[in-house]
Amino acid sequence: MSSPDLSPRPLVSYREIILFSLPLLFTTQFMSISHTLINAFLARLDNQVEVLAGFGLGITLYLFIGSLSYANSHIASSSIRGRQSLHRMLVFSALLGAFIALLVFLVVHTGLAAFLFLEIFGVSDVIAGYALQTLICLVPLSLFTSMRGTLQGVLARARRTMLITTGVVIRIVSLILMLPVLMLLFDGVIVGALGLMGGVAVESLAVAFFCRSHMRQLRQVQEDSAMGYGALLGFAAPLMYAMSMQHLGTLLVNGMVAKVSDSAYGLAAFTIVRGFIFLFYGPFQSMQQTVITLGQDARSMERIVRFGVALFSLLSLTLLSVQFLIPHIVLIQWMAIEPPLVSYLGWPVVLTVLYGALYSTGHFLKASTTRELKTLRIGFSSSLKLTCVVMASAVLLLSGLEGNGAMLGIGLLVIGEIAEVSLLLAVRWRKELQSRPVTGS
Repeated sequence: MSSPDLSPRPLVSYREIILFSLPLLFTTQFMSISHTLINAFLARLDNQVEVLAGFGLGITLYLFIGSLSYANSHIASSSIRGRQSLHRMLVFSALLGAFIALLVFLVVHTGLAAFLFLEIFGVSDVIAGYALQTLICLVPLSLFTSMRGTLQGVLARARRTMLITTGVVIRIVSLILMLPVLMLLFDGVIVGALGLMGGVAVESLAVAFFCRSHMRQLRQVQEDSAMGYGALLGFAAPLMYAMSMQHLGTLLVNGMVAKVSDSAYGLAAFTIVRGFIFLFYGPFQSMQQTVITLGQDARSMERIVRFGVALFSLLSLTLLSVQFLIPHIVLIQWMAIEPPLVSYLGWPVVLTVLYGALYSTGHFLKASTTRELKTLRIGFSSSLKLTCVVMASAVLLLSGLEGNGAMLGIGLLVIGEIAEVSLLLAVRWRKELQSRPVTGS
């Protein structure tokens, strides 16, 4: 019998980190470009403020429901080891996608969404109508996103992250081809919603094609102790819950923005700022996969963190340059945003950089926690974040404060991130203190 290999793993090089991470980062960037592309087409409609606000509100509610499947790539890359676990993960993804589609259908057709938009958030009938149209068009979307996430996890586990990026590039190309045609056939948010669903469907088919050889290899591996459906659900549930709480917090903040904005620009500006967050700081959600796959020891983690700090600095400088140095080219000419709305975005963009610092730190901490299979901690931190956002929102309502809606919205998101990052850091520091050897006198 051969003895186990006890030799230490080689230190992960910066080259490995960059080659593994960049395709994932570009994937997030390209996904953000696809959302920005949709917003740019919607901004060319006559009633751009109402359309952008309604589309943003509808997308936010959809993301809250659909986010149940957004952790599938992390779940798949952490749990799939062979034939049995692959089969169970695929079944899990298909059932989850169908369940989400049913939930979205029921939320729309029972009148719950209309009640939420009109009575709770207090938006106008026009904006609520656009938001409902967005949700109706997106009912089948989860059937694609759930399975796509699992297949992306298979590719990440095989370290073929470039293929994930290629899928998103195909999605952008399909959007460029579809959106002008949809503009001729439809009007309002239907253009954006159908464009989003069509682009994701094309991307999902491409990723499925790329996965064929890797899935064949996995089917040839027999496992002795694959996770059962119960264990898989137990591992996945905290990650799914954390994703849902993150988007529930954003949905709550959207409602607060609609109530406390000092002008009609508030909700539209917050929709644009959320697009900036996804574009410039969304890559740090993809960095979780880097930590899970490559963060095998403290020294490797230190290098990954250094890479993350450099990336954050570069992206933040780019965001600030877009808002304050070249707004006329990017925001006014290319995105067709009205100059008053661009001016309204100034201070919210500055605060977005602070949010980005907290957001990126939180994702690094969550990734290291997932790697340790301690996903329950992530569930607790997400609950704390949502609780703090709710409490801050209540204080805001009771105070009767009104102002820049996007600024107040980002402020609420910052409060939630501070709470979550503080809890995750406290747990990590406590664990490190307990692991230190006790020296006698």
